[in-house]
Amino acid sequence: MHTPRELLTAAYKAHLPVPRAVRSTQLLANGLVRVLPLVLGLVWAGSAQACVIRLAYNEIAAPPYYYGDGGKTPDNPGPAIELVDMAAARLGCKMVWQRKPQRRILRELETSSIDATLALSYNKERAATMVYPMKGNAPDTSLALWTLSYDFYVKKGSTLQWDGRQFNRKPLGVGANAGYSIIKDLADLGIAVEVAQGDVNNLGKLTSNRIEAYAGQSLFVGQLLEQPAYRDVEKLFPPIVRKEYFLVFSNGFYANSGDTAQRLWKHIEDVKKSHGAALEKKYQALTRHTMPIF
Repeated sequence: MHTPRELLTAAYKAHLPVPRAVRSTQLLANGLVRVLPLVLGLVWAGSAQACVIRLAYNEIAAPPYYYGDGGKTPDNPGPAIELVDMAAARLGCKMVWQRKPQRRILRELETSSIDATLALSYNKERAATMVYPMKGNAPDTSLALWTLSYDFYVKKGSTLQWDGRQFNRKPLGVGANAGYSIIKDLADLGIAVEVAQGDVNNLGKLTSNRIEAYAGQSLFVGQLLEQPAYRDVEKLFPPIVRKEYFLVFSNGFYANSGDTAQRLWKHIEDVKKSHGAALEKKYQALTRHTMPIF
């Protein structure tokens, strides 16, 4: 029994007409030989890009962790962005970064319209609709991206005082960042707040006497207080609270790719140890700030 290739070769050598069935079979075989590598390549490429994580983060810069306002991302996006990119690369995953308002991010995370965000502190209400790295019934603080404190800021000369649980009198308005967890913390203490987007807006309200105190994250507000516009603002002690901040996944993503989420959290911690110092050095040189990052 001869193969179509053998019959075709014999016919060519004898200068005989090639049977149509043999010719068609050979064309099909040649076509498969040419097409199969392309098909396999497409399958491989699809598999290589199968791990895609859509991560949205605040459109307002949060130096020293990430930079760029108004949804724009600079060439040096920030050590937190580079850290997560490095960790994802170890998994063979591609990060798709998006910039959005914080409250929209929370809504989209709750509905699994996005896969993840950074960086959120833990509270039980959020944990009911999104996924944190956990250790038992508490968040695993060893897998946090960073830790920050919230403090009250007032104008110099204010008679308002804070003892860690309450004010010495009712303040004439307390400001907070829209969508931030500190709003719930203050509500639990019986302190009503009015929200605005970003530290600059809130400090503007403070300096123009539209609020008497602002509950802000000290690392970010402290940088702004170096500017002349805020020379009359000071921090009250002690801090309101200290919080760890995490990369958080949507319930939908975690249900389908829980192993990927767990591995990414672990790789982030590993990359912090192996590359955190180099990232700090890079961004300290770029920004001329010496504050610790990780």
